[in-house]
Amino acid sequence: MSLSKRLSEIYTFVDNGSNLADIGADHGQLVIELAKNNKCNKIFCNDNKVGPFNILKNAIEGNEFSNVTVSLSDGISKLPDYIDAIVIAGMGGDLIIDILSKHKEKLNNVETLILAPNTNEKELRKCVCDLGYKILDEKIIFERHYYEIIKFVKGNVIYNELDYEFGPILRKEKNAIFQKKYQETLTKLYNLINKELPKEKKDEISKKIERINQL
Repeated sequence: MSLSKRLSEIYTFVDNGSNLADIGADHGQLVIELAKNNKCNKIFCNDNKVGPFNILKNAIEGNEFSNVTVSLSDGISKLPDYIDAIVIAGMGGDLIIDILSKHKEKLNNVETLILAPNTNEKELRKCVCDLGYKILDEKIIFERHYYEIIKFVKGNVIYNELDYEFGPILRKEKNAIFQKKYQETLTKLYNLINKELPKEKKDEISKKIERINQL
């Protein structure tokens, strides 16, 4: 099974020998690839809806992996104590924040978080760092949508607002995909600011333009 570009990048972020949880694992493509290549010691994966859970369960059982556990559960509420790494992808940043914040005690043994939010990366970075993590690595890809994949590990680093919004590693590297994303964003913002909008909205757009131009 070939992984999508986004899942392939997430796969590279997973440390060999980790005990990993894939939260909201969808059809289990990432889990299957990790298990086939023996990249993890143990894998826990779940979904909170019966239909997707049954698809996930059948996909995993069809491969007869002895080290993979499938759970019908919500977020990280049933996370086993042996898990030291978590992947959450394909969800909005607000939902990922809610999942992690609702059961913070479940993160005690979790050294690594690999997160690929669809939206609201800034608030996600802030929240996860407030939970006692620092940003180890980041990737930006384009696959019908721009995705930022962020790898956090336990630790404390002081970041500024531009780090939270644009990513401390991404804005330092400024690769071609990053530049394209924010050039497109600037074009949209310039078009928007020329429309009739309330002053507060125009001020907000102006500040966003200024922050992007600082990159």
